[in-house]
Amino acid sequence: MDFLLEVPHDFFTARWHELRTDLVRFTGDRALVLFAHAISDANNNLVCAALFRRELLEHGEDPDRPQDDEALQVLIDWGRLIATDPGGISPEFYTALATRYNQQIRVPLLEFAGQVIAANVFTAVAQVPLDESLYPYRKPGDERTR
Repeated sequence: MDFLLEVPHDFFTARWHELRTDLVRFTGDRALVLFAHAISDANNNLVCAALFRRELLEHGEDPDRPQDDEALQVLIDWGRLIATDPGGISPEFYTALATRYNQQIRVPLLEFAGQVIAANVFTAVAQVPLDESLYPYRKPGDERTR
């Protein structure tokens, strides 16, 4: 399986950075990282969750108990739902989402979520080990390295 690790990642990261740059103007970086962390955490993806946890922790954020408002909580909840039950999101939830984020933001957010999920799938299938520098950023109690 190591051959997968030799695939160039620039095809993956170019659109990621473009989306992130565009979305940060509307959501702020903190909200976007919390959204990505919620997706990766709900996917139980060690590598991506640890990367986002590091980013949050280095900025003084508690990724397990973020200080949020209603709009941010809806975004975090949407990330978790996208990862765990994308076809089962209720009409009531979509109404709550639409009152806080217009369609011009929801569509690129969903594309960004797809990029996060793709990164989660890639690292899982390619069995990407967790870099030792990220060990301290694992969720408390998680001792996995893969």
